[in-house]
Amino acid sequence: MEKLHETTGTSMMLGKFRGALLKKALFFFIGLAISVYFFRMAFKNIPLHELKASISQINYYYMFWAVLSVLLGFILRTLRWKILLSHEIKFSTCFHILMAGFSLNCILPGRLGEVVRPVLVAQKTKTSFPLGLWNWHL
Repeated sequence: MEKLHETTGTSMMLGKFRGALLKKALFFFIGLAISVYFFRMAFKNIPLHELKASISQINYYYMFWAVLSVLLGFILRTLRWKILLSHEIKFSTCFHILMAGFSLNCILPGRLGEVVRPVLVAQKTKTSFPLGLWNWHL
């Protein structure tokens, strides 16, 4: 009788795992389809040969320094935020929270990505939601 119960428990765990995996795959493909659709809409009226010619004229020396300066700016913002929140929070956690906020600012209207930061701080760290909310304006 115990053997039957153990087998049933294992199969239930496998079923939950498969369900979670299927759900993740479904969300991935829905997100991919939405991305492809909007990418196509964005480039629908752009002649690809002109785009290719413009990209071939890029001076990568300046591109390197531009990307490096933006990355340095993000790193400095992360360090500032880490100091203001708490020294116990890892740098990588602060960096991921800031990048999530900036990414959502690009997608959502009205800088709603800024509102996500205190929520993520409360979820990912031992810092309270009011402390994250206090640092929201920084």
